[in-house]
Amino acid sequence: MNVRLSTKTSATITNLSAVSTHSSNDHVGASPVGNSNEAENDPLLTVEQLAARIQCSPKTIYRMVKAGKIPYLRLGKLIRFRQSDVVEYLRRTS
Repeated sequence: MNVRLSTKTSATITNLSAVSTHSSNDHVGASPVGNSNEAENDPLLTVEQLAARIQCSPKTIYRMVKAGKIPYLRLGKLIRFRQSDVVEYLRRTS
């Protein structure tokens, strides 16, 4: 599955990069191994949050996950995305 990004999505990448580090997911899980400041500054996004920010449907996000096209984390049954990973992925593929 190829992902084509419009100029609208390019603007979204910029907006996604500039999103405040305070999110509703600040409470999710323990800090990953490594610099804890890095984890605090890199919020985790839900499928719905990511879909809204890159202006696509949650179903599209689930398809990308299933196809291994986008980096994600599994927390039990939950799927989460590091904002920095998504920004880097979108820059590489656009």
